[in-house]
Amino acid sequence: MSLKKHYTDLVNFYYAAPINQDLKPSLVVKKGQSTLITTIQEQHFHGGKAAHGSIIFKTLDDAAYFAAHSLVRSHFLVTMSLTCQFIKPVFAETITSIGNVIQHSKRYVIAEATSYNKNNDVVAHGTGRFC
Repeated sequence: MSLKKHYTDLVNFYYAAPINQDLKPSLVVKKGQSTLITTIQEQHFHGGKAAHGSIIFKTLDDAAYFAAHSLVRSHFLVTMSLTCQFIKPVFAETITSIGNVIQHSKRYVIAEATSYNKNNDVVAHGTGRFC
């Protein structure tokens, strides 16, 4: 399987997930990197009228995961851990999350992701281990 097909298969796999039907994200996968664009809407808010952390966590996990999976074609990866830092609240806006691989070994991949708001301010950052 070519790398281009692998990346296309990963994107199609992502779009097919029922949870993504509501978010309507856009995903681009390259070698060791991914870019995820998600539009946050009021239905994703908590009682404080800002995006619930679970949605921001998801953008970080997805961006880091697909950066990691871009390097692995032999098996399906799972997130073993993801530590995230919420930096700024997110409102009804578009979030861009960029994932990059930090380390790749035979047993696991470590990747990070940073999410930016419409003003290009960092709103969250995460680092994860994928096996």
